[in-house]
Amino acid sequence: MQSTIAAFDPSVSVAFEELTENFLANAGSLISGISVKALSWLSSYITAVPFFVAAVLISVVATFFIASDYDNIKAFIGRQIPEKWHLLLIDIKEYSLKTVSKYFKSYALIMTITFCELSIALWLLGVNNFAVIALIIAVFDIIPVCGSGGVLIPWSVFSLVQGRFAFGIGMLIVYAIITVIRQIIEPKIVGDQVGLPPVVTLMAMFLGVRFMGVFGLFAFPIALVILKNLNDRGRIRLFK
Repeated sequence: MQSTIAAFDPSVSVAFEELTENFLANAGSLISGISVKALSWLSSYITAVPFFVAAVLISVVATFFIASDYDNIKAFIGRQIPEKWHLLLIDIKEYSLKTVSKYFKSYALIMTITFCELSIALWLLGVNNFAVIALIIAVFDIIPVCGSGGVLIPWSVFSLVQGRFAFGIGMLIVYAIITVIRQIIEPKIVGDQVGLPPVVTLMAMFLGVRFMGVFGLFAFPIALVILKNLNDRGRIRLFK
């Protein structure tokens, strides 16, 4: 290219040569920097592998020894804790297990209701294998990050783009109905299962999402139930 340009205009050839040299210099620096970073990352990764393997081995061995001597370790820790706190920890463990179990039952019931709604709606809309699809969407709906909208809204938009207006609008209506019903029944079902008023359950869920995201949606109501049960049994005093 430089020889061809020089045949027409030598001054342009000189400028082109300088441009080429600058480009090659910059490209060389860029490739060198990427290579140094890649080698640094690779060396740090290779160095970390033995520590990871050692940590896994130590964890496996420690788990074996703890499991084999679990009763003695448990008894030793129990002797170090005052009796009042010991009873409190036992109650917390008991209420935690019961509350988590009730939580699973609550959301299993909500998922069943959503599945029935979707099955009827998809059947009316003429969808093949409506029961299987309804089950998949119901599972998505129980996941706070996803929700039924993660499936129904794209499905509706795609149908509208294809020109299937009746089906697309129908899917949007189904999504709206499912969302409204879930917002109504979720605090009621969860509250009844765990022993909290629906308004308090709704507030706990809202505050949990506000401060801790998806984890808080479950953690706040569970923590509130545990505190309420401990307060009712006189283990702690938070309210009358």
